[in-house]
Amino acid sequence: MIPRERTIRARTAALPGMDEQGQESWENTLFSSRDHPSSMTFSSSLQFLSIGLEVLIGILGIAIAVQKKKLYGYLIACTFAIYVAYDLLALMANTAPLLMAAIFFVATLSILTAVWLIYREQ
Repeated sequence: MIPRERTIRARTAALPGMDEQGQESWENTLFSSRDHPSSMTFSSSLQFLSIGLEVLIGILGIAIAVQKKKLYGYLIACTFAIYVAYDLLALMANTAPLLMAAIFFVATLSILTAVWLIYREQ
């Protein structure tokens, strides 16, 4: 840890109302973008690439549903649409953890149902 980091961490360690997760997030914001700008750019690019691939998978799910007339295609599309919404919400600063957990749980149920239908088809 560089001395400047140690000083800032000591000053921010006792912020009222901030739990450990908030402290870690605050420190990551302070140090990652300023000290390592290329890593911040790379991680942002990777995040948007991931969202783009999720959109593509959702489109392929719709194609499966429409062309092959399979219900699991719609479930795959639904799952990845939820993943896109989840990732976009995660990019926003103040998303409620309960909302994020609920969204992810619905996506998990959707893909579980799709995989079950694929399994039963074999």
